[in-house]
Parts: sequence; structure tokens; C-alpha cells
Amino acid sequence: MSLQITDSGKILYKGREVGEHRFENGKSTVTLNISYDTEWDEWWTPLSLFAIGLGELPENRPTAADLSLETPEDGTTEELPSTRFLIERIVRQGSYIWKFHKTDVDNWPSQLHGHDYDKALKFDAITGQIYDAVTRQHCRSLKPKHLKDIQANLRASKDFAEKVAQLIDK
Repeated sequence: MSLQITDSGKILYKGREVGEHRFENGKSTVTLNISYDTEWDEWWTPLSLFAIGLGELPENRPTAADLSLETPEDGTTEELPSTRFLIERIVRQGSYIWKFHKTDVDNWPSQLHGHDYDKALKFDAITGQIYDAVTRQHCRSLKPKHLKDIQANLRASKDFAEKVAQLIDK
């Protein structure tokens, strides 16, 4: 069961008041006091998701770099033969910028998913469902035509073609 926020700003969990939201002088203040019981070993998972949410607050974001340097293309001494791999595919669609990582270690929401880091969303490229990356709740679905466009884009990539064939084309 998720948290509920009443019109008065009270935050409820399982019907009990566990916090409140106040908006004063153009600023929101959220106060939480929550406890929960769990029978599984990963009791820290809800806290991790809460920590991710706190990390999105402006005061917890890293400051921008104060120094940016650029070296010219001809500024290197020699070029050595080496194998280089594309580790991600960026698919822009409308206001979304989906980043697909070839070596993504997490398989949620599926083995073939993209991230829109600016919007804190994850996109399941198999089903077309879009999730809030923090709460893991399904919040949108991509229209079938747009899903097929993204799948075609991934299919055309040498780094993702095999995964598309395995998970979508089967």
C-alpha cells in the first residue's frame, strides 16, 4: 500500500498518520515518521528508494563543475589500435530521451529497458510500459506505433539486435 496525502496535507500509511506536507511562503516542507514490519531480508529496499527520492532534491544534487576543459582532436600524440564498444543507445522520441545500456546490471522492468534520467522514468521496450524509477509504479504506456519505432531503432543497432531478436521477435 502506498502513502496517501489528504487535502489537509496529512500523510497516511495503512490509515495511520505518518507525516504531513506544509506549503508556506512558496516552500514545501515534508515531515515523515514511519515504521514498518517486514518478513523479508531486504528490509532496506524501501529506504533505498526513499534515499533515491531525497537525492533528487535540489539541495542534494551535486553542484555543476566549475571548470570545463577541451582538448583539440589533434592534441593527442598517437592513436593506438584498440577495440571500442558502444555501451549505450540513445533514442529520442518526443520529449523523452531513452538511454539503453548494453551492460545494464539491473533487469527491472525487463531485460530490455531504457532510462530517461531527466524525468526519472524507466521504459520497458518489450511491453511499452513506462515506470517511475523511484516508486517503480507504472505511470504511462507508450502507443504501439511509438513502441514499434523504438524497437526498430534497437533492432537496427548491432549492440541490441540480438537482444531484440531474443526478447521481442522470438
